[in-house]
Amino acid sequence: MLFNSPEFIFLFLPFTLIVFYALAGIKFFKTASIFLLAASIYFYGYWKVEYIFLLIASVIFNYWLWKYYYSMSSIFQKRKNINVARDHI
Repeated sequence: MLFNSPEFIFLFLPFTLIVFYALAGIKFFKTASIFLLAASIYFYGYWKVEYIFLLIASVIFNYWLWKYYYSMSSIFQKRKNINVARDHI
Protein backbone atom coordinates (compact mmCIF):
# COMPACT_ATOMS: atom_id res chain seq x y z
CA MET A 1 0.00 0.00 0.00
CA LEU A 2 1.42 3.36 -1.02
CA PHE A 3 0.46 6.80 0.24
CA ASN A 4 -1.06 7.63 -3.13
CA SER A 5 -2.93 4.34 -3.64
CA PRO A 6 -6.75 4.38 -3.62
CA GLU A 7 -6.89 1.81 -0.81
CA PHE A 8 -4.81 4.11 1.40
CA ILE A 9 -6.65 7.31 0.52
CA PHE A 10 -10.21 5.96 0.61
CA LEU A 11 -10.00 3.12 3.16
CA PHE A 12 -7.01 3.14 5.48
CA LEU A 13 -6.57 6.87 6.08
CA PRO A 14 -10.25 7.74 6.75
CA PHE A 15 -10.72 4.69 9.00
CA THR A 16 -7.56 5.47 10.96
CA LEU A 17 -8.40 9.15 11.38
CA ILE A 18 -12.00 8.49 12.41
CA VAL A 19 -11.04 5.88 15.01
CA PHE A 20 -8.11 7.92 16.34
CA TYR A 21 -10.12 11.14 16.76
CA ALA A 22 -13.11 9.25 18.17
CA LEU A 23 -10.91 7.68 20.84
CA ALA A 24 -9.17 10.98 21.58
CA GLY A 25 -12.53 12.76 21.66
CA ILE A 26 -13.77 10.57 24.50
CA LYS A 27 -10.51 11.11 26.39
CA PHE A 28 -8.98 7.68 25.71
CA PHE A 29 -5.64 9.22 24.78
CA LYS A 30 -3.51 6.18 25.61
CA THR A 31 -5.82 3.88 23.66
CA ALA A 32 -5.77 6.32 20.72
CA SER A 33 -1.96 6.32 20.75
CA ILE A 34 -1.81 2.52 20.89
CA PHE A 35 -4.32 2.33 18.02
CA LEU A 36 -2.18 4.70 15.95
CA LEU A 37 0.90 2.60 16.67
CA ALA A 38 -0.94 -0.57 15.62
CA ALA A 39 -2.22 1.15 12.46
CA SER A 40 1.32 2.21 11.60
CA ILE A 41 2.66 -1.29 12.06
CA TYR A 42 -0.17 -2.64 9.91
CA PHE A 43 0.54 -0.03 7.20
CA TYR A 44 4.24 -0.83 6.98
CA GLY A 45 3.62 -4.56 7.40
CA TYR A 46 1.19 -4.50 4.49
CA TRP A 47 4.12 -3.57 2.26
CA LYS A 48 6.62 -6.14 3.57
CA VAL A 49 5.65 -8.50 6.37
CA GLU A 50 9.27 -9.45 7.08
CA TYR A 51 9.98 -5.96 8.46
CA ILE A 52 7.28 -6.02 11.15
CA PHE A 53 9.63 -7.58 13.70
CA LEU A 54 12.29 -4.95 12.96
CA LEU A 55 9.77 -2.14 13.30
CA ILE A 56 8.41 -3.50 16.60
CA ALA A 57 11.94 -3.97 17.94
CA SER A 58 12.78 -0.40 16.95
CA VAL A 59 9.67 0.95 18.68
CA ILE A 60 10.43 -1.00 21.86
CA PHE A 61 14.06 0.10 21.88
CA ASN A 62 13.16 3.77 21.34
CA TYR A 63 10.53 3.60 24.09
CA TRP A 64 13.05 2.02 26.47
CA LEU A 65 15.62 4.70 25.61
CA TRP A 66 13.05 7.45 26.20
CA LYS A 67 12.10 5.97 29.58
CA TYR A 68 15.78 5.73 30.57
CA TYR A 69 16.50 9.29 29.49
CA TYR A 70 13.58 10.74 31.42
CA SER A 71 14.31 8.69 34.50
CA MET A 72 17.59 10.54 35.05
CA SER A 73 17.24 12.76 38.07
CA SER A 74 19.31 15.81 37.25
CA ILE A 75 19.21 18.17 34.33
CA PHE A 76 23.01 18.26 34.44
CA GLN A 77 23.16 14.53 33.72
CA LYS A 78 20.77 14.93 30.79
CA ARG A 79 22.80 17.77 29.31
CA LYS A 80 26.00 15.80 29.78
CA ASN A 81 24.53 12.81 27.88
CA ILE A 82 23.27 15.04 25.07
CA ASN A 83 26.70 16.64 24.69
CA VAL A 84 28.41 13.23 24.65
CA ALA A 85 25.99 11.96 22.01
CA ARG A 86 26.46 15.10 19.92
CA ASP A 87 30.27 14.82 20.12
CA HIS A 88 30.18 11.28 18.73
CA ILE A 89 28.15 12.15 15.65
